[in-house]
Amino acid sequence: MRSYLDLLNSIVLKIKKPFSEITYDDLEPLLSEWQEKYGKTTLHGRRSKLKAFLRWESGNKHDPRAEKIRSSGYVSPITIHDLLTDEEITKLRKTAKDDPRDLAMLDFHLLWGPRPSESVKLKLKDVEINDEYIVVNIPQTKTIYRPVPIPLTTESVIQDPTFLDCALNAYTSLMQYLNAHPGYPDDPDYPLWYDLKKGRKHLDRYSLSKIFRRLKLRPQDYLETLINSKSKKVRDIQICPQCGKENPQDKNFCVWCSHALKESLMADTVKRFHADQTAQKELEDLREKMVKVEELLSKMVKMPGFEKFMEEAVRNSE
Repeated sequence: MRSYLDLLNSIVLKIKKPFSEITYDDLEPLLSEWQEKYGKTTLHGRRSKLKAFLRWESGNKHDPRAEKIRSSGYVSPITIHDLLTDEEITKLRKTAKDDPRDLAMLDFHLLWGPRPSESVKLKLKDVEINDEYIVVNIPQTKTIYRPVPIPLTTESVIQDPTFLDCALNAYTSLMQYLNAHPGYPDDPDYPLWYDLKKGRKHLDRYSLSKIFRRLKLRPQDYLETLINSKSKKVRDIQICPQCGKENPQDKNFCVWCSHALKESLMADTVKRFHADQTAQKELEDLREKMVKVEELLSKMVKMPGFEKFMEEAVRNSE
């Protein structure tokens, strides 16, 4: 609603007439300006809003001004086939996993896809953490925010398996990133995505844009296409045998309780534990024997003739 009103206000300020007096000739220069300034998606949205308002304002469904504004149906060029495959996402996450910021940023944008210009404005105070979900309040203007949830399965309205896996990845990676964040939790005005080279500075929006240009998609298109795909995919997760909570498939240890998730890792851990215990016992036995040897030697030194006995032993050994 706010963007709709902002558009109408900008038109009135530009033309300097009330809508009841505005003609198509008045609108034509503005429409040409939009044509040069905006991309297809934004241009379609502005034209459609203007046409709808002109028809409502005049009470005429066939308002002549609206009829002259061309606004053919816009279909997003992004389809399910243009999205990243599971293998590509796995490779991206593997590349980013060494940097908690990059992994959290990747998972968050794959899940909800805010525009880079929105995401770079985020601060720590915009992130609300609960036991079963995280809410990120994306700033729209100075006073208006769009809350987007990162839910775990029990709290998610969307039950698509792919969405739930993405949400789990985003939840766990964002929590791990916040735990390593220099401003969390004491400095709420610290940028969420901060520039590592510049310290307490927001990451530049052009840096974010470059990432998604390389991916050849607008992240804001990802969720809509994902939901429309009606995926029948089985959840790609693992359940911790100790605490029973969900974990991303690429984790070796539970992100909730640190229990080993892979059977081989558990076996190796147990083997190392037993090996350490055995080595420790052998060392303690050796120390006890050394103490007894030292006690025996101290007694033998005090015996008469011990020095002569040792001298003969040394000569015989030569």
